[in-house]
Amino acid sequence: MIVNIHLEWVEREDNGKRLEKVIGLGKPVILSPVPLLFDLENRRGMFGTAYPADYAYPERVVEILKEAVQEKHVTLGQQGDTHHCPECEKSKETRDPFHEFRCLYGPTKSVEEQAAIMRHGKEILEDVLGASPRVFVPPNHQFNDNTCEAFKQVGYEYFTTRGVLHVVPHRQDGLVILPERKFSPPGHVIYTHYHEMTGEEGRYFELIEGSEPLRAVAIAPSVPRCATLNSYLVTAGKFGRDFRKFVPVMRPAPLVPVPRV
Repeated sequence: MIVNIHLEWVEREDNGKRLEKVIGLGKPVILSPVPLLFDLENRRGMFGTAYPADYAYPERVVEILKEAVQEKHVTLGQQGDTHHCPECEKSKETRDPFHEFRCLYGPTKSVEEQAAIMRHGKEILEDVLGASPRVFVPPNHQFNDNTCEAFKQVGYEYFTTRGVLHVVPHRQDGLVILPERKFSPPGHVIYTHYHEMTGEEGRYFELIEGSEPLRAVAIAPSVPRCATLNSYLVTAGKFGRDFRKFVPVMRPAPLVPVPRV
């Protein structure tokens, strides 16, 4: 079992203190930042409405990550490039816009388009942190066949998906797929968003204390039977989140009693 920490947002009041503790444990862990958040100021024009200024990684966090990725027990992951869909941003009242490679409502990006996005994000991580990501994390766990083909072209080692079901890590069409679960059983990847660790640090630190290197995670040589159903459930979960956003928007205004004259 190994923990993958998704670094979508680091609270200013935390300023990387929890991250230092995680790294200081000296136990295997995956850290998966969003490349855009190292470069948010330079791309403010396109993403200003989607990401407030305080979403950019604080300087202290960047310094911590630079040191961390040089440690043998830390594996660098990459969450796409921007973790954001500009088209769904236009309808963010009814759609969750925080996906990037596969949009359930828009046109399908080609292999070349998706590979270009991956490479851009990878180059940012290499330039800023001085290390190449080994794990690719599709934002919002949304991807398609073109994403998988682009992954192979760009050259990562591991590809993550959401483990809604008890799907074991496995090989599929040249990919090593790591299903991520919330507090999953041993042998899987457990994932959390960095800010979600607030108030539960002890629980996560205990998990990390028992983690193992990625090379020690058992990888099944074939695709488990439940993998296809798991993929359908991941997509259904995305539709479900959007539906929950859509319903309040469409809910009619409450009836106001008309006073009698």
